[in-house]
Amino acid sequence: MKRVLYLFLLFPLLIYSQWSNTNLGPFNGHWDLSIGTHFWSDHIVFRNVQIQNTTYIAPGYRANALLRTNRSFEGLDQFEPYVDELYLEKFGFWKKGPTQFSFSVKAGQTRYLRFPAPDIISMYDQVPGIEDLRLGQFTAYKGVIFANEFMYKKIGLHYTGILWVDTPYQNINAIQEYIFYRPDFKRLDIEARVGRLANRVHPLGLSSFGYSMHIGWQMKGYRAGLLYEYVEDEGIRTGILVEFAPSVITNFLGKYRVDYTRAPMGVGLQPTLLKGVYGFKKKAPVGSVKVGELIAERTITYWQNGQGRNFYEHILSESGNTTVDKNTVIVLEEKPRYLRIESLVSLHNSFQNAGDFEAWEAKRQGPAQMAQTIIYAYYRNDSNIQ
Repeated sequence: MKRVLYLFLLFPLLIYSQWSNTNLGPFNGHWDLSIGTHFWSDHIVFRNVQIQNTTYIAPGYRANALLRTNRSFEGLDQFEPYVDELYLEKFGFWKKGPTQFSFSVKAGQTRYLRFPAPDIISMYDQVPGIEDLRLGQFTAYKGVIFANEFMYKKIGLHYTGILWVDTPYQNINAIQEYIFYRPDFKRLDIEARVGRLANRVHPLGLSSFGYSMHIGWQMKGYRAGLLYEYVEDEGIRTGILVEFAPSVITNFLGKYRVDYTRAPMGVGLQPTLLKGVYGFKKKAPVGSVKVGELIAERTITYWQNGQGRNFYEHILSESGNTTVDKNTVIVLEEKPRYLRIESLVSLHNSFQNAGDFEAWEAKRQGPAQMAQTIIYAYYRNDSNIQ
């Protein structure tokens, strides 16, 4: 209860204090229409027609929507619109020297929790499944979701909580509430957490006390590492992660959103059919000068069967003059989408013989992750440069 009071007392302060509230123009946004395909030697099926949209409403406010034409897991026979994600978000950032604070409040339904930006351990996160499509069970985070993170140099505090609405969970609880350690070494990756960690068993949204640690190595945009995690409710898990740099191969896999699946066996695709923007420009007006820049990253994570049912645009950095008025033009540049992460986590944690590795693989779960760098460039006419 104290935690809930803290959040509600903090919220007005976050709104009215001098925070950095990302401003990408009133009612500017982007959309994407895609269709899913799954095939193997014995089948080919079309599925999962989706339209995704992000609209920046006002400074620090945006709306996200991810809608599908069919509620069924496979096939497009019956038109039955269904919501994968639909929410309004208020978010902001504050930074001074080595101190950073970020907050997000979402109202609606989402399938993605990482905020403000994914650290390495979060890349092992479990993704809400497809039990709603196959069994009629709830799987999403539905209600009011709070996320706050404070960081000073290498250590910090993270809290993600939810007030459940219209779900079997009719209460307020923490999904994540932990202390973290994130040192910045050139080649060596180390991250650690201790506190309440998210449970991984369906339905997601609960937590228990535990700790986790990742150790790995990075070089030239590539990364590999191992995870050790313990949570009281579910025991020990181990994991492995590989991060790829953009390349011809990873760009191809990202462009068509390719994912190999085991259940059912095959290859899933989700290519874009149409896409567009409104409010943003593709080229800077003649005679204008670039005065500011905002860099973001769009992320999509997959369930094991190749169903990508979430997306989120992380704000990574902001520089220069990013105020918006009638003389401001924002130019949108989209880098190629690419396969960034493959991560696997398993309940098996004994490695004494070859059979243990087979058992580990049989029990593993883990999503692939697509990423796309987005650059928003702010331009003004010479006479209006500030």
